Amino acid sequence: MDNVHVQRDYLPLPARAEILPTPEESVSNSSQYRIIPEYIRFPKPRESEPYTGLKRSQLYEMASSRVIQTVTLRRRGRVRGTRLIIASTLLDYLHKLATEQNPPTASDYGFPRPGEDVR
Repeated sequence: MDNVHVQRDYLPLPARAEILPTPEESVSNSSQYRIIPEYIRFPKPRESEPYTGLKRSQLYEMASSRVIQTVTLRRRGRVRGTRLIIASTLLDYLHKLATEQNPPTASDYGFPRPGEDVR
């Protein structure tokens, strides 16, 4: 492994893995979880990324606009290598989008809705 050079396109982040329920899992059953790796390989052309369902072109667009962070794994002196997505940056971005598109309401914090009886 001493001949491998890692080119970083980001500031170093702490190592972590996200634990998410499997798609088949119902809300009431919390015994099965799918562990997301720290790094995700870009999908092959015309395929989607298995954890989020995003296409290769969407991921490359996000990487080029620095929305998500990537690393390139390649041997010293080589031009070609393997580009990996830092999973935490992708998931953080998707969580941010979900929050922006579905902001919490007053009822989420236990406050009554407008016109609701408070008794």
